[in-house]
Amino acid sequence: GRHVILEIDVQGARQVRQRIPEARMVFIAPPSWEELRQRLEGRGTETDDQMSRRLRTARAEMDAANEFDAVVVNDQLGEAVEELVRLLGLEPQPDDRR
Repeated sequence: GRHVILEIDVQGARQVRQRIPEARMVFIAPPSWEELRQRLEGRGTETDDQMSRRLRTARAEMDAANEFDAVVVNDQLGEAVEELVRLLGLEPQPDDRR
């Protein structure tokens, strides 16, 4: 069998959970609220209004993290990936180039 990883918002995760109750859901969280804000600001791609909306949405989504089976803190990318692989019981395959 194959595994499918979806990058979706909380609302999408709720829909998946409703249709596929056995799906394993992992919430990817920033290390802190301040770090999230700095990352978004550092991109420099959004207006102040867009930034405010994104932060409001992020706050609501972070509040919903307890609806997931696990939470992975994305502080160091490599460590976060290793934790996700461990949680999902995946083993990297030598021929996986995706």
